[in-house]
Amino acid sequence: MAQEDYNRPILLTIIAILSILSGILIILAGILMLVGSAIISLEAFDAGIFAGAGSAVILIMGILFTVVGFGLMSGKSWAWWLSVIVMALNLILGLISFNIITIIIAALILIYLTRPNTKGWFGIGS
Repeated sequence: MAQEDYNRPILLTIIAILSILSGILIILAGILMLVGSAIISLEAFDAGIFAGAGSAVILIMGILFTVVGFGLMSGKSWAWWLSVIVMALNLILGLISFNIITIIIAALILIYLTRPNTKGWFGIGS
């Protein structure tokens, strides 16, 4: 729950909005990929199942990003924990795929989330 003696940090608001927007885009991409994997499975069933499983993971990540964005705006402590978990997963996926942009962004957001003022907004002790 947001603490009364802390204002929501502006950068946190920006991160939350970007998380919501990117989550929506990732959800749409996951849906399109699921449709594509259904079409693929008509020709090659094994490939369609494999593509469908990957699409489901992307869809779940999109849902998590959207929930995290709304949670960050609310100032609930569960939102802080969920955002740390999602960003850590994003960092791991970035390392696996060797995506330097994802690695940098996820690492910077994780560092920002552990700052005292940001943790104070969520009522998390230092």
